[in-house]
Amino acid sequence: MKRHIRYNIPVLGMSFSRKRILDRLDNYSDLINEHLCKCIIYGPIKNQLFGKYDHWITEIAQVINAVNSMTLDGKKKLKESDYRQLFAAFGTTLQDAETNITLQYVSDRNSKNPYPEVEIDERTYAHMYAASLKIAEDFSRILATNNKWEKSDIIRHLHEIIDPLTK
Repeated sequence: MKRHIRYNIPVLGMSFSRKRILDRLDNYSDLINEHLCKCIIYGPIKNQLFGKYDHWITEIAQVINAVNSMTLDGKKKLKESDYRQLFAAFGTTLQDAETNITLQYVSDRNSKNPYPEVEIDERTYAHMYAASLKIAEDFSRILATNNKWEKSDIIRHLHEIIDPLTK
């Protein structure tokens, strides 16, 4: 089957301005934080959540994969420090992790269809802090390179980071 192009217009690769990429990173940050909080809070009871745990990890991976495909000129990536903005909602301290977990849990419990009640303790905060640091560090570095990572690779690596913390 042949395709015919009606107009003689060159097809160029899609690229974004630096500001546009940074804006998107900022917009996605809260979503990634929300899903990571849910993985850490409800991960220990993942069998009771009917696949939501894997869904949250897949959602995080979809965002990271979309960001991975964004370039400045069809090839050039941002600096590693720029990609940290994608994970800015995590914060940088154990106190930030505690705040994120607490706010997410309160929101989940007060939603129209409340999530199950679970015990939140110092260990939960420590797990959130550890996961957020590792995810921000690893994926900021990976995103700054011209890598061949696909969504399945991202999902695998997220499971490697998060799963041990939810047992």
